[in-house]
Amino acid sequence: MDLNCDCGEGMPHDRELMQYVSSASIACGEHAGDAVLMLRTVRLAKKRGVVIGAHPSFPGRRGFGRLAPKRLDYGRLAKSLFTQISRLNDIAVSQGVAVVFVKPHGALYSVAARDANAARCVVEAAATAAGACTVVGMRRSALGDACRRTGLPFIPEAFPDRAYDRAGTLVSRALPGAVIEDPGQVADRAVRMALRRDVISIEGKRIQLATVRTLCIHGDSAHATEAARAVRRGLETAGVSVEPFVGGSLSLWERARVRAFRTPKTRTAKQDDMGREKPCHDHR
Repeated sequence: MDLNCDCGEGMPHDRELMQYVSSASIACGEHAGDAVLMLRTVRLAKKRGVVIGAHPSFPGRRGFGRLAPKRLDYGRLAKSLFTQISRLNDIAVSQGVAVVFVKPHGALYSVAARDANAARCVVEAAATAAGACTVVGMRRSALGDACRRTGLPFIPEAFPDRAYDRAGTLVSRALPGAVIEDPGQVADRAVRMALRRDVISIEGKRIQLATVRTLCIHGDSAHATEAARAVRRGLETAGVSVEPFVGGSLSLWERARVRAFRTPKTRTAKQDDMGREKPCHDHR
């Protein structure tokens, strides 16, 4: 099982986190981070042998990337994602490594899970900005569907430090119990996800996670290091090896399978009937 963390977001514990994870989703300078921080994080990952992924977001820093725009401009989104991933990959290549997966951040993660056009923007950027990358995202999502249509590998993800609802989506951060802060509880949930391939929802329903291949620890949590340490120890004690997921870098044959496609023309999508900005709480 792969264990990933979101990092390069200006939090003080990236160095410690790198001791326990097998892959790192690095902020690309929009919701957080900058060129200096990206370089520092890439070097940390390389030193620890941690696989590097891009963690792009909607353009801008409002709400730490956890608020969707009032209207979605798909053309602007596609360009921004290409720029973000290319920016991180250029830094990675300068250090002798490369971006091998793409995982959307925050509101973009949630929107791309249900919006086929947003998912298409993510997949197009992943297919072109860094030489065709694996995509990480929510299971049973529009993002996974877009990857299958274009031939890019897709890795379903689960979150031991977040509560799920009966529909199998993440509980809004505005609700009590949405974020699991106790490291021991996070570790127990991670072991269950890896061995039993399920999770118990906040209502008590069993949610199947049969296809999940990576677990995420949120790097902006105050207890991220303790949680990552506990999860790593718990998985290994249970006989689950922690290692990067297979398929991070595509072969020439796999690259040839990635179909060419165009991003939809610039379109807009209202977020609610009143045109107000809607926070996306079901991730991060």
